[in-house]
Amino acid sequence: MATKGDPPPAAPLAMMPQAPGAVRFEDVVDIFQTGDLLLFQGENRISVEIELATGSRFSHAAMIIRH
Repeated sequence: MATKGDPPPAAPLAMMPQAPGAVRFEDVVDIFQTGDLLLFQGENRISVEIELATGSRFSHAAMIIRH
């Protein structure tokens, strides 16, 4: 049960706005192989701060591991 201070529930991914040039995970998940690297670029404050601090175009990274 939600209380007065709880944040609103998150919107389903399908309903979230998509940035121009962005790729939906659901559309590409089947082509990923173990060891593939995903590099992320963001426009929110923390992403921009990470990109500026590291001198990189990317703020986050992930590696695909399938089992």
